[in-house]
Amino acid sequence: MRLQHLLCFLLALPLFAVAQTQKEGLKTLDQPTYSIQYPEDWTLDQAGLMGTKFILFMPSTTDNPAFSPNLNLIQQEMPQENVDIAATIDATIGQLEAMVGDFTLISNNKFNTPSGTCHELQYTGRFGDNPMQWKQRFWIKGKMVYVLTLTALPDEFKLVSKSGTTVMDSFWIK
Repeated sequence: MRLQHLLCFLLALPLFAVAQTQKEGLKTLDQPTYSIQYPEDWTLDQAGLMGTKFILFMPSTTDNPAFSPNLNLIQQEMPQENVDIAATIDATIGQLEAMVGDFTLISNNKFNTPSGTCHELQYTGRFGDNPMQWKQRFWIKGKMVYVLTLTALPDEFKLVSKSGTTVMDSFWIK
């Protein structure tokens, strides 16, 4: 009888651990190659707009209806495995300088995450007539590049950066 109780306990333990990883007030987007947790009051869009895997729209903190702060993921397969992340970042910065008006690089950092080495860029610029601020994180796994981007108007970026970064920190590549 004791063995049955022990066996039931051991079988239930992983279920309890999984249930505990889902934090209260958060939803989880669980896909075959990645997962991410985000607040319940954010709106998930998986329509694939502009090549994204998802866009998470945050509640706006300003009265500007023209733009909602958001977090999105682009996943791109590269022609070869083990692409050099430093070369990828250098090429990305070159593209940003050419495409983003008034481009200003704020930071360029590399650090480790549970999903592997991550490279993070923060920058400001103009997208069309709108001043914007971005935080992008890059991971490379095999042939796949994952780019997670937080975007907001500069004044709003300060207000959404903490929650946006927390959600970015929850991103996990399987």
